[in-house]
Amino acid sequence: EESTLQLLFEPQLDLGTGRIAGLECILNWTDGELGVVSEARALEAAESAGLIRELTWWIFNSALRICGDFMHAGLALPIGVRVTASGLLQPDFPEFVGRALRTWKVPAERLVVEIHEAALIGELDQVKDALVRLKALGLRLAIDGFGTSSTSLDNLTQLPLDAARIGAAFVSDMRHAPVHAKIVRSLAHLAQDLGLTVTAEGVTDDETALALSTLTCDNIQGAYVGRPLTAPEVLACDIRGPGPVKLPLMPAP
Repeated sequence: EESTLQLLFEPQLDLGTGRIAGLECILNWTDGELGVVSEARALEAAESAGLIRELTWWIFNSALRICGDFMHAGLALPIGVRVTASGLLQPDFPEFVGRALRTWKVPAERLVVEIHEAALIGELDQVKDALVRLKALGLRLAIDGFGTSSTSLDNLTQLPLDAARIGAAFVSDMRHAPVHAKIVRSLAHLAQDLGLTVTAEGVTDDETALALSTLTCDNIQGAYVGRPLTAPEVLACDIRGPGPVKLPLMPAP
């Protein structure tokens, strides 16, 4: 109601082509009293207040509206949008997503719905039903936080997933923690064996980017690629033509 919510878009770099491969939506909430509130805390607040349905609807409607604006400007990139477990399990969530795609005239293949791996624990039948209904729309499905929860491989093979995202908790420390490098390597190979494309989050330097490229990781994101951008900043960046991509980097701490 106070218009203090905003979506930012974190660019993802295709390691094979050197071009921007997609954008991930990030919820940004700046409150007058609390200051900048993290996405995780904002989602927790919505859950506690019984507003997760309304917030989920707002995020997807806003993301697809902006995606439509990008397309009209000649920028046709996939948009990744996260959904919480409770948002995913809303009975009419797949139908809502279908209506939003039609309303904003966004081709389904431009949308990637991201589900955290933790959401796959427990209500697998309901999750599978929701994902199958979403997949029938023609969009892509990604598992977020791949390898951070105790999901069985059997559960993963039952779901119509297209992509896996390896979290920054492992990736950002690859250079200094050999065990994390081994975990990332194992997760990347596992995802590829399951037929999933792989995106690594939290890449901050060229050494880590190079290491990920040797693992045949498909995409990377993080400060090395560019900071999260507002919609106008995305449109102002030269990410459509040939040649190397130049994006605003994350400011130094």
